Amino acid sequence: MRRALLGIAVVVLTILVWPVSGPTVTVEVSEEGFLPSELTVAQGTTVTFVNVGSTTHWPASNVHPTHSGYPGSGIQKCATIEQNLVFDSCAGITSGNSYSFTFHTQGAWTYHDHLAPTLQGRVTVSPVPQYQEPFLHAAYATIVRFPEHLDFFIRDLFIAPGEERIAGKYTQEDLKTDTDYSVERILDIAENPLEVLRAVHQIGVVEGLSRIFEESGYEATQACHVAAHEVGRAGFQLFGIKVFEQCTTACHSGCYHGALEELATAKNSHDLLQETTAYCGSLATPYERYQCFHGVGHGYMIYSGYDLPAAVHSCRLLGEGNNVGCYTGVFMENLAQADNNLSGREPLITTWISPEDAHFPCSQFPDDALVSAMCYSAQISVAHALLQDLPEIIEFCNDAPAHARALCFRGIGRELNGFHGQKPSQAEQMCAQVPSSYYSECIIGASKLAIDSLGLDTTAQAAGFCAGFSDTHAKSICYEFYSSYIPTLFISLSTQEGVCARFETPFDAACMESLPTEP
Repeated sequence: MRRALLGIAVVVLTILVWPVSGPTVTVEVSEEGFLPSELTVAQGTTVTFVNVGSTTHWPASNVHPTHSGYPGSGIQKCATIEQNLVFDSCAGITSGNSYSFTFHTQGAWTYHDHLAPTLQGRVTVSPVPQYQEPFLHAAYATIVRFPEHLDFFIRDLFIAPGEERIAGKYTQEDLKTDTDYSVERILDIAENPLEVLRAVHQIGVVEGLSRIFEESGYEATQACHVAAHEVGRAGFQLFGIKVFEQCTTACHSGCYHGALEELATAKNSHDLLQETTAYCGSLATPYERYQCFHGVGHGYMIYSGYDLPAAVHSCRLLGEGNNVGCYTGVFMENLAQADNNLSGREPLITTWISPEDAHFPCSQFPDDALVSAMCYSAQISVAHALLQDLPEIIEFCNDAPAHARALCFRGIGRELNGFHGQKPSQAEQMCAQVPSSYYSECIIGASKLAIDSLGLDTTAQAAGFCAGFSDTHAKSICYEFYSSYIPTLFISLSTQEGVCARFETPFDAACMESLPTEP
């Protein structure tokens, strides 16, 4: 009975509320994109998207495919009583037809065509002094979201005053469970937010992503990306902005997407990443700061609507040192989405990839040596996908600008060592084929991957990779790099010495001697 009355009320209010009177603006959408693609309007403005093309288009809030960038939006709300509240046409609009949405929330909101995600746009909603949503619109939102509000109200009655809540309504008590998620399929619970929250709380973000990646057939299905979104959301709810240190690009960076979308619900898009960048800069070690700013780079790329030059510019503004990790995040996010293009999977997200030119987009930054070098370091993934053969990949690095070659050859060590299962013998054989002047860079790339895979490794398990080299020169390069890397990983001199002590002789003594006396 209650649901029937609720349904009647929704129908009545839908008739009364839509369209909402106020300023109106038209945006045309076609196969060429949105026109205008950049728009500034006042709060309360209705934007009407008119399909002037010959194919079907589907305007929706970023980020693809969850559409939850605009507050309260989400593709899962289509075909529900909340559909009229979300920035999402919820279906393709055919030629000559239109979709309208009224923007009440201040901010800069990016959007895309769900059927062709490379088509992007942005609506900047300027504040209106003392603006209030129209009464009927607010009443509609209250009614359709009443069950959720009721749930919060009931929970409030049983939650002790001052007790911190997770995701707005869950508590530490809700996280308790008899389920052993180490043996459960994470993909099977991806649509249940509480279950995902419990799983991430129990096994962590990294393990959750690893399991999803494997369960989905190593990114073979779209379910991988969607589930990784939910892990990112849960990770942000549990760990806040620290989740950006734990996310990976598995499942086309779904974790970064989900975490950033969760952040977006609490932050205006104008200063979306300010808190994150401040947090990253406060971290104690260079390694932690790098990893954190790497996540910021993913965020800049995602919220720029995959406008790579714009994301690079945002990283540049972070200043020397901080921008290096940010650049790698931008280029890695681009490559994670470009994999759709290179493998033929749809839909395409980024336009900053060329199946014919392995040097694109690195060739677009001839006047910025640092950006170009960072790009080439990551671009080895594209060269590997397009060229396949090691001699051709080596030639790709030889053709790179002089300032980028060292990092390019380091990228060969990283990329192909990872591809072949992080085996020292394989890295040795592979690096022996690069020009002798870049042999050390190739070995360092392979070694750094092994070290970074274990992160803050106080037991020096990664030293086993160095020990696995049969070539004395390669082994020496690996240990020497590891020794120089230790002070960036740990603050405590005693911890640094403890890692050195686990090296083989005589590399242990050399490591001790290389440590700074004042960490």
